[in-house]
Amino acid sequence: MSTMDWIFLGLIVMLFGLMVILLIITVNDISNNAIYKRMKKRFGAAVKNALVSYYDTKDYEQCVFELNLVFKEIVLKNEFLKREYANIAIILEKHVIDINSEELVLENIDTVLYKKTIHDLLIEYNTKNPLEQIKGSDYIVLKQILDYIDTRYTDKGIEIVNQLALQLKSLQDSNREKEGNSKKQDAIAKVGIILSVVFGIMTFVQFFI
Repeated sequence: MSTMDWIFLGLIVMLFGLMVILLIITVNDISNNAIYKRMKKRFGAAVKNALVSYYDTKDYEQCVFELNLVFKEIVLKNEFLKREYANIAIILEKHVIDINSEELVLENIDTVLYKKTIHDLLIEYNTKNPLEQIKGSDYIVLKQILDYIDTRYTDKGIEIVNQLALQLKSLQDSNREKEGNSKKQDAIAKVGIILSVVFGIMTFVQFFI
């Protein structure tokens, strides 16, 4: 074989390798998306059943127990769901959004009253769990504030901590959104580079054919 034949063969091998990499990435994305959709469907059904039961019974402890199970056994086992539902409060908020956007249909239930019930549940949950939405060092600081609150100022102290928690949560959401956008841009850039290399090799090969 001549030098040109070896060059041509090498380019073909490189092109094949790049195509295999793209195929693996595509298959992996399809697989992850299929798993996500399956778990999202299971998640939606479990949350709906838990909240419909709460609507009928108003049993707060049982409802939170069931939602915690959903969070532990479904949400935490899928990276996409973990990013979408960081905690139970967000699960409740997005549940109402799904109803308003008609993605979730309630049968034989007064929708207005149902949403009011979920709203009251969310308020009670946030009041009893003011620090759940905050993670890491922020949680430690706020927990210390609660620990040092004098009994005479308990209500005011909890109100202040709740306000701080919401502010820090808003900051975390903003940072998380920026990080997500950055990852998407990096992925698009990598795909663009790979495609550019592939088309460049194809053009180069065609030049010698």
